[in-house]
Amino acid sequence: MRFMRKAMIGAAGLTLALGVATPANATEWEGIIYKNVAGCHANMRVQDFDSSETYQARGEFFADDSVPLGSVCHFWLERRTLSGGYVYKQVSGTHHLKRGDQWSYTYFYYDGPGYRIHACVQRTNQYGQETALGCGDEY
Repeated sequence: MRFMRKAMIGAAGLTLALGVATPANATEWEGIIYKNVAGCHANMRVQDFDSSETYQARGEFFADDSVPLGSVCHFWLERRTLSGGYVYKQVSGTHHLKRGDQWSYTYFYYDGPGYRIHACVQRTNQYGQETALGCGDEY
């Protein structure tokens, strides 16, 4: 199952930096999926804490210096079940960052068999109007 899931991701052309396997009961880093929307960066870190294919994912977010002053980057994670089609539901809180803010992180969310998760980004201008929106590839 693990090989098939990684093979499907590679075939889909995702940008995923795969980690190196570690002994049982140690943290096994699976990789990071990157998404940049108009200077708002969402990294989704996916890992298997105990080599059991019980994946967990968390969002790691930041806004770079290209984000205009007064604009805000909004970030969150969404998850779907494979049996539910492509209906995503937000599972994390929404994180709000402005240009120059430090990194912000979500908790880890279950992404094991039967689930897919992705990170989403929305940028708004100083008037609260949406100027960019996008979600990264799922895992």
